[in-house]
Amino acid sequence: MVKTGVCLETYLFNPPFSSLPTEMIKHEGLRDTIRKVKNTSKFQLVTNLPSTNHSFVELSKWVPRLFLNKKDPICVEYKTYFESRDQMVVAGAGNVGHVVSQYTVIGVLLENLFDKKTDPLHLLPSADLIINNSDSQEAHALQKRWLPNLHLEPMPYRFVKRK
Repeated sequence: MVKTGVCLETYLFNPPFSSLPTEMIKHEGLRDTIRKVKNTSKFQLVTNLPSTNHSFVELSKWVPRLFLNKKDPICVEYKTYFESRDQMVVAGAGNVGHVVSQYTVIGVLLENLFDKKTDPLHLLPSADLIINNSDSQEAHALQKRWLPNLHLEPMPYRFVKRK
């Protein structure tokens, strides 16, 4: 739809993110090290192998709203995905974050080893995250979203194309 110029208003509840849920690792140092190694490796792959992902930039006009539960390992990695992009900018590695957020390691390898072009469906350039920080153990119970005592944290992210 976005490729035709139509951006549908979208609300996604606990959408899956196909990656290891590093957000669930309790040891902060180990979690950060894994993320840095993953991003550095992906950056090396993308910059040393030919790869294209034009649809990522086209998608940046579309801003879906993702409702995530911090205790759900299936969807919480969206939070990590967007936060790591911001953290790399703060650390002076904004160009790395800009590049690695557009690709998956599997996608780059498939394209170069088997000439198989894939669009990673879970990588979003922009989104409004709404994180449910409540203590509810039922991450997928839709009726829990209307409780009056929810602790919701809005986190808007926008992709800015670099020149």
